[in-house]
Amino acid sequence: APLFLLYARSLPFLFKCFLFIRSQTDLFLFQIGYGPGATVVFECLRELHKRQSGTLVYSAILISLPSSPSTLSWASARSVVAHRLVNVYSANDWVLAISARVYTLSAKVAGLTAVKARGVENVDCSDLVGGHLELRDRIGEILRRVAKRGATEMEA
Repeated sequence: APLFLLYARSLPFLFKCFLFIRSQTDLFLFQIGYGPGATVVFECLRELHKRQSGTLVYSAILISLPSSPSTLSWASARSVVAHRLVNVYSANDWVLAISARVYTLSAKVAGLTAVKARGVENVDCSDLVGGHLELRDRIGEILRRVAKRGATEMEA
């Protein structure tokens, strides 16, 4: 398995932090990750589901997720998110296309295309992101698009 995936699966202290924060306050948690960080967020959501932690996370935004989760994995992640679970993708991310497909052996990498999973929103940022190395510089624009789309859906 890729190093970042092994790292993501070995972060039990994150879950303890979530549980502690939630026990100390009524604030909801937002999780945002891009690239390997999106994998960490996704694995955190799945672990919270396994621990039957309820909806500790208000919203989670996964930008350029370098994996191909099953429908069941998406459902388990969605079950612990109270508001929005967002998959942000760009068809122009060739670094992700090559590297993730080598590891996942799948043509349906979440960070490259919309996913078909109940309760998961897809936001196409192909026009904003010309390549993987632009992600960090475009995070603000990406998050504004995600927020704008959420506001538009709330009005409808």
